[in-house]
Amino acid sequence: MNWTQYCLPNGRKKQTTIDLDLADEAMATELVDRGYVFECEILRTGDVSFTCHLGSDEEGVPIAEVITENGPGVREVVAALVRYAMRVAR
Repeated sequence: MNWTQYCLPNGRKKQTTIDLDLADEAMATELVDRGYVFECEILRTGDVSFTCHLGSDEEGVPIAEVITENGPGVREVVAALVRYAMRVAR
């Protein structure tokens, strides 16, 4: 799944991929097709922020947001965020 990533130190945008299982990937694709955007940012603390919101980049109030440690557990946190966003967006 593609995410817009904001990079340190100045917030430069780039596309990044986070691999999800097929069911979570299908939910994320449906949300994107409906106009939702997924974004992530590595914070100065080293943690990572993940959000999902309706609208183009940098617009809209997040319907799902999580901040987590950067590391091996990120994929599971992202999958949970996608599932939560799908429930909220219905």
